[in-house]
Amino acid sequence: MANRIQLRRDGAQQWANINPILAQGELGIEIDTSRIKIGDGVTPWNSLKYERPLETESNAANTLVKRDADGNFQAGAITATLIGNASTSTRLANARQIQLTGQITGSGSFDGSANLNLNTDLSLITTLPHYNPNDPNAEALYTRVRVNSQGRVVGAELASTLADYGITDAQPLDDDLTSLSTLTTVGILCRASHGNVVTRQLTGGGGRIIFTVPDGLLRTHSLTWQIPLLLSVAIILKHLHLLVQVVKLSMLLNLLLIDMVV
Repeated sequence: MANRIQLRRDGAQQWANINPILAQGELGIEIDTSRIKIGDGVTPWNSLKYERPLETESNAANTLVKRDADGNFQAGAITATLIGNASTSTRLANARQIQLTGQITGSGSFDGSANLNLNTDLSLITTLPHYNPNDPNAEALYTRVRVNSQGRVVGAELASTLADYGITDAQPLDDDLTSLSTLTTVGILCRASHGNVVTRQLTGGGGRIIFTVPDGLLRTHSLTWQIPLLLSVAIILKHLHLLVQVVKLSMLLNLLLIDMVV
């Protein structure tokens, strides 16, 4: 007949109620939890430590972690060094300082628990004429600006000449042109003096041309030798029914007035 060895055993509650002292090296088994204690000959059952803690999937003290069917388990604070990357996290263990430097500045603390919105400041351009360190919102109106390769205005000025605007093919300001722009009368243009452009009136009759100057005086010049030419031109234009008759006649008169004394 084979020999059978049976160890001391009982339910967990019975062990706790009796609280015996196991002999040194004696095993005691909790048959309902499958945990074991080993006696030392002096320590009561309730004060002995379990050689194999209880396994559980829940977060319970003094128990072994037991994974569920999906491989997951619950736990409190884990005091150990973890290797690898977590798939999710509530926040960083140590918050990080996010800081922007350069022409745009701003900073904030980020721990991963919420989005971080940075309040930024754009550095002032000290080369602008209206720069005021005490008034960051100061404004000014300029006609010409200088822009760097980043598209930011770095200089400004008030342009006052064509050259300031970079225009090289325009008609410069001229006294004669200014005088011409102020004319309100109609007639033949004459330059009486520098910066003084006036109009003259021509009338004709009886073999003469009457030249009227701005002071109202009439000056008569005999042009008997030119009259046949003018009449011939007028007759030809009349028969051709050209609408530009008067324009061409005026051009001829301008040529005749070159030798006149104003």
